[in-house]
Order: sequence, then structure tokens, then C-alpha cells
Amino acid sequence: MRAVALCVLLCLAACAPAAEPMLPQTLWGRAVRVASAPYAHAPALLVEGGRVWWAWSGVDGTPRHYASITPQSVPVILALDAFYPFDYALFPALDGRTHWLWLDRHAESGELRLLFALVNGDAVAELGINVLSSAPTSHYSALAVGEGRVRVVWSEGSLGARALFTRVLDGRGRASLPQLLTRSADYPALLQERDGTLWLFWQGEGQLWRARLDDEGLAQVTRLGLTPALAWGDSLESLSAAHDDTHTYLFWQLERADGTPALLWSAYSHGAAHMPRPMPLAAVLEEADTPLATGFNGGRVQAARLGGQAVGWAQALPQQTAVVPMVATQDDKLLMLYWHGGTLVGGQTLATVGRLLRPPRLASDPQQHLYVAWSQPYDATTAHLYSISTR
Repeated sequence: MRAVALCVLLCLAACAPAAEPMLPQTLWGRAVRVASAPYAHAPALLVEGGRVWWAWSGVDGTPRHYASITPQSVPVILALDAFYPFDYALFPALDGRTHWLWLDRHAESGELRLLFALVNGDAVAELGINVLSSAPTSHYSALAVGEGRVRVVWSEGSLGARALFTRVLDGRGRASLPQLLTRSADYPALLQERDGTLWLFWQGEGQLWRARLDDEGLAQVTRLGLTPALAWGDSLESLSAAHDDTHTYLFWQLERADGTPALLWSAYSHGAAHMPRPMPLAAVLEEADTPLATGFNGGRVQAARLGGQAVGWAQALPQQTAVVPMVATQDDKLLMLYWHGGTLVGGQTLATVGRLLRPPRLASDPQQHLYVAWSQPYDATTAHLYSISTR
């Protein structure tokens, strides 16, 4: 067993600029500054046991990189043998422990791998740092599936020959054997229904696919339609899915050739075997005589409709809710958008945050409170990592 030492996160204070701006005022109150660090990605979020946990990367003035985690109090640091860890995800394990997932360069091959660790309340990786994937890894998706377990699906292999694999992390940080799901596939996206049913979406051979995923593998495999055609120089960053009581929503996060973000979307009714052609998402918020009831805390929600100004970065909750919340950027604004019945129905302007470089993060708790985190560029080398919630 290899433990990773705990040390106080003093390095981030040293990285911060001398003149600190005021904390952003948002619709939900003043933001919390989680850290200041040379990190463009928003911190990962986990709300568990009445505490909020964040995970991000930073440096302490040496070439060595770190991953950090904070239990809404004094920041601590978890030192990793890492090169450039990114794309963190946090999930609850048993006995107050936390599953960490992230992507990083493999120490020996230099190829991208999916890594994981079981972290206890003292920020110690009890079983060390472990590798989930065994070949160059492109994208992954993961969801908590009960009893401290996490279902993970990732794509690995060379360009043009990628395949999807899955493993389950149990509540004590032990990984099942890898299982091949399908070949010629990439961009996995997991979605969970209220009854625990897992659906997997992916792209392969120019098509979007859907299947139910359980311990036996894939079932009810369906080809939903053509994937979006990308312009020259554009890149697809991620595919994600969300679910209300009548419709499934699909979102393609793009980065244009000039570096600007864009979002495509489609929605189909439950049970349908085909999705409409993906379209760019643009949104207009409007005053409404009757406030929209979303089921989530967060104050008054304006009406919203499709059209108007394009949405940039975004993330929706990957689970079934009566109304689907999505955190999104629109120019220099941070928005909360709400989907219902197959279309956009409401929205809130949360704050003015400037132009973000990566998507914000969204989480919720059993009391229907929402939590948002983002990385806000401050100068050429530093970003401020902020978080807000409806609590």
C-alpha cells in the first residue's frame, strides 16, 4: 500500500497576484474563492455529507504538479507523481472516503491515461495512484451507482481504432477487470435514470449510438442518427446527456478553430429510436408573469427560449430530473439554464465572469440545492477558482 503525504496548501497563496480583485457578487450571493492557481479547468465538485469538496491542479514553483482537494475549510494538498493532471471527477466511496478520477500523462510511455485513487478524509490516497486504462486514452465518463461504487467508461486506442471499455470501482477503491464494450467508438457519455438504469451514448462510424449498460455489458443498442459535421479546425471536446421525465437531451461541446466555444444540442422523446439533427444552442432570457417552478432552489427563474445569442461552454446534470439544470456561459455571463419537455424553458443570469477558457462545473445535493464552480482567468499566468451555491 502506498500512501500519499498530506501537506498544507500554502503554494497557491504564493501563486496569487499581489492585487486581489473583490469576490464576484452573484445572483446566489458572494462567490467563494477556492484557490488561485495557474489552472484553466474549473475545479471538480462533490457534495457529500453536508460538505463541498473541490479538486484542481496547481504548482508550487517547481516542475512538479499537484492535485488538490478542499473540504470547504482550510485547503490541503494531495501531492501526486503527475505531469499535467486534468479533467477531475469526484464520487463518494464508503466510510467518508472519496473516489478521484483524472487524466494525465503516463510516467513511462508519455501517453494519456485514466488514473484513479481512493482518498480518505485526511487527503491520503490509501491505495496509491492507480491506472484504469491500458492504452492511449481519449475521453471518459463516470457516474456513482450506489453503495460507494462508480461505473467508469472510457475510450482508448489510436486514432481511428478506438474502443470503449468499462470498469467498476467498488466502495473500497478496488477496480473490477476491464470489459470491452464496443469497437470503433469514442466520446462516451453516461446517463442515469431515477431507478438506477444506466444508459451509454457514444459516437462511432459517423453515428450516435445508445445502449443500456449493466454488469453483462451493452443491451438494446440503437443507432440514433448522424453525428454533427464539424467545420475545418473545429474540435469536439465532449459529448454529454441529460434526462427529464419525457425527453433525453444530448449536448456536443465544441471548440472552434479560433478558440471560441460552441454548443450543439438535440432532444428526443423517451423510447424514440431517432434524434433530430443537432443544432447550435442560442438562448434568450425574458421576464415572465408567472415564475418558472424548477424543483431546485435558486430564486426566481426567468422564462427562456431558443434563439438570440449563442451559448459557449456548458454542463448539464447527467441524471433524470423533472427539470434539467445546465450551467452555461454566454459571452462574459454565467447562466443557469433549465430544460423541460424537450426544449429550453427557463434561465438565470448568475454573474459576469469574463470569458472562460473551459466549461464550468455543476453539482446538486438531495435537498435540490445547486452548486457551480468555474475557473476565471485573472492574468497571463493565474486564474481564480470560484464556487457558488444556492445554500
